[in-house]
Amino acid sequence: DNKAILDSVGGGDGVVYNWPTWVGYPPSVATPFEDLPKSTQELFGFNPEKAKKLLAEAGYPDGFTTKLDVSSSSPDYLDIASLVVGYWKDIGVKCDINPMEYSSLHSMMRAGDHKQLLQVGKGTTNPIRVLRIMGMPGFWWNSAKFNDPEYNDLFEQALTASSTEERLPLIRGLQQRMLDQAPYFGLYGAYFYRYAWPWVKNYYGESDTGYFCFAPIWGSVFIDQDQRKKMGH
Repeated sequence: DNKAILDSVGGGDGVVYNWPTWVGYPPSVATPFEDLPKSTQELFGFNPEKAKKLLAEAGYPDGFTTKLDVSSSSPDYLDIASLVVGYWKDIGVKCDINPMEYSSLHSMMRAGDHKQLLQVGKGTTNPIRVLRIMGMPGFWWNSAKFNDPEYNDLFEQALTASSTEERLPLIRGLQQRMLDQAPYFGLYGAYFYRYAWPWVKNYYGESDTGYFCFAPIWGSVFIDQDQRKKMGH
């Protein structure tokens, strides 16, 4: 139940749906949550009876036992893992949480040595990039080892599209296919806030201008020393 997890860990300050494409993208790129099919929206809630039915159809009427490798770098990760494991327990799935140092977890993911469940986070700065490295075979970020022929074909069409008008519907189709196939369980997206003193000029709260690209921000920020002194600093 993404809403309950957001309320519990994130203080309700965020959105329940923020992956595989960022909700800040326009609707032409990322389908808003309210416009997703009801069957897809349902994946972000908790329906134990339906979950048990799906387990039975998959051959696990009594559930099963598994393990979740989680980064210990943030208390939030462990809190979220505990809540998720609690939901699974209610449907008969016993899951042991295995906290790991992030370097070890990341190395294991890169090598593809994880055997069962793995906690992973990936930003959504570029929709086609995320859909590629987490959805296409051969990329170590594809920790779910997802390999879906329909998705693969759709991605190649998006990659070779000759115009933006042709590509955007394909990106939305990839997003929908990824959500419906559910190789990953996408968690909520938290809001982040940035503050600056009034004398910090030409800064508007940007975190980066690309993939870990900070230089253009700091290269244009300046300090109004007169205002700073007037304010007693």
